[in-house]
Amino acid sequence: MPGVSSPTGSPITSRVLVAPDGSVADDTALLYDQAFALLAFCEAPRLLGPDRGLRQAAEALLDDMTVHDPEARLWPQTERLKAHSLMARLTGEPRHWRLAGEAAQALEGYFHTGARGLWHDRRLPDGSFVRETSPASSFYHIVCAVGELASALETAVA
Repeated sequence: MPGVSSPTGSPITSRVLVAPDGSVADDTALLYDQAFALLAFCEAPRLLGPDRGLRQAAEALLDDMTVHDPEARLWPQTERLKAHSLMARLTGEPRHWRLAGEAAQALEGYFHTGARGLWHDRRLPDGSFVRETSPASSFYHIVCAVGELASALETAVA
């Protein structure tokens, strides 16, 4: 449907391949190919606008893949970090390590609130943050992103 927005931020969507007979297809190679293609698409410059030298995942896209909401919420940044950390761990490719580092830098900006233990939730296209309460559920996203990065780093040094 034209004009219907869908949230971004989770570069690898949940998907099950089901064969016509109803069985689950085990096509790991196809899933990897799709994941890499989707992750590359999500890194397109038009989806990650410049923000003081950092690129941020946009909040929402339209079905024609144009940016619907250019604000950058915290949770898509954590999903971006998780995705590149996982890809770096699986492939060892330097570009995924570089993009994981870039995602971590972008996420780090959300923690500059003036109060320890708090974070911003929404960044505007001009780089400023919306002054509002932040969802407590963001803590889950932060912990998962840090955990995925730590797992990738542990694998890299092992």
